[in-house]
Amino acid sequence: MNASRARRLRAGRFTAGLAAAALGAGSIAGLAAPAQAVPGPLPAPANLSATPDQWDPTAVDVSWEDGKYAWEIDEPVWYELRVRDDENEVVATDTTGAQNAVVDGLEAGETYTVEVASIDDDGTPTSAWATDEVTTLAGYVGAPSAIAIQGSLTVGSTLSVVESGAWEDGADVTYEWFGTLPDAQSSGPVIATGRTLPLTVAHLDMAIYVVATGTKEGVATVGVASAPNLTQRVTRPAPPVMPPAPAVLTASTPRISGDAKVGETLTARPGDWTDGAKLTYQWEADGKSIKGAGGRRLELTKAHRGERISVTVTGSLTGYATTSRTSDETAKVAGKGKGHGKGHGKGHGKGHGTGAKGDKPGKGKDHKPSKGKDHKPSKGKNHHGHKPGKGHKPGKGRG
Repeated sequence: MNASRARRLRAGRFTAGLAAAALGAGSIAGLAAPAQAVPGPLPAPANLSATPDQWDPTAVDVSWEDGKYAWEIDEPVWYELRVRDDENEVVATDTTGAQNAVVDGLEAGETYTVEVASIDDDGTPTSAWATDEVTTLAGYVGAPSAIAIQGSLTVGSTLSVVESGAWEDGADVTYEWFGTLPDAQSSGPVIATGRTLPLTVAHLDMAIYVVATGTKEGVATVGVASAPNLTQRVTRPAPPVMPPAPAVLTASTPRISGDAKVGETLTARPGDWTDGAKLTYQWEADGKSIKGAGGRRLELTKAHRGERISVTVTGSLTGYATTSRTSDETAKVAGKGKGHGKGHGKGHGKGHGTGAKGDKPGKGKDHKPSKGKDHKPSKGKNHHGHKPGKGHKPGKGRG
């Protein structure tokens, strides 16, 4: 008895057993109900589905379920799967005890017919053939040749994806970030999605890599992964390195030379500074900067009258801290003064004149000051203009 016959007999016995159980439960007048045998060939596998593989344009995914009576067979059911091209030529065949299969090695963008039937141990079909039609995808979605991660693997930094090339127009691209801990036996779980990954303390010690996946209707999906590097892991940022303190300039307090009077010019004397230092000047009046007064000299004008003047010298030199020094203030700027003017005018005039008779002095204008401007001595006369006039000598008089 061949295996196929034995399988049918076992099915029949299984069915008969079910009938006997039914008879024991409901016999009428001792008559047994007739046994119900499985009819001829088994029905075709149910719900056959053939779809294009989303990751491979040369493959199709096939799945199906048991036929109507397959559950009545007490041994595993085997199936034969065949694929025919559009010229009805069988281009792929396989036998399997599973109810799904991936058929690859086909042509992209072509239509195929998929057939599945149950078989016996000799490979003879024991059921009708289930069929479905499928068209493979046209090709792969256009994708970058490579991607990489840009950024520092330190907490507080942000990693981003850098792509070598572009995705095909219309492609839907997603990004998944993975983190693997040192003791992990396989790649870690997805820790984030999107083009960037801000690193936090939760990522410490993780090796990070990213996978970009592009999908588009009618073409196969493409995934591009960054190169994993298990030796580079997320760390805490190093403490900041403080730059060395700048050197200190040698600087003197400046002095001001010149008279603090309107019309005079003041000069800043900076004193001793570190060789090579660049010095700049700023003049101040009563502590406030004078606009446009940035030179070493300052000409005093009426606007400065009554103000106290100072100057600030600032020195700068590479490698040194910029330093400023301010002079002491001057006295209040005085106005432009006038001289003493002309003297007292004419002196005492002529002397006492010709003596009068006897001791009576001569008629002279002596001692009366001339009308002159204040305090300026007249030419040729003493400081007070009192040079005696002629006739200061007593006149000749009769006794």
